[in-house]
Amino acid sequence: MQEQNPAHVDAAGLRAQAEQRLRDAASTGTSTALDPRVMAALQRLSLVPEQAAAALLLEQELRLHQIEIEVLREQLQQAGAETARDDPASTR
Repeated sequence: MQEQNPAHVDAAGLRAQAEQRLRDAASTGTSTALDPRVMAALQRLSLVPEQAAAALLLEQELRLHQIEIEVLREQLQQAGAETARDDPASTR
């Protein structure tokens, strides 16, 4: 197994994975939940015609970043589980 540098993150791959998850969620009718305060702010922005497009782009970016964080969390949990499995003494 090839060792990976835990500090290295493939930003382009992470972004592509987040975009795919967002497309999958949209196609199945599910949605990634944003904080209600964020949604309220975006809704206020969208009421101003000059800011409506920017609000939609911002919402998509926020959802992508949220998914990227979820992917990173999953990777960390997997790495922790592998470390615990490979070296039981490391969990003490």
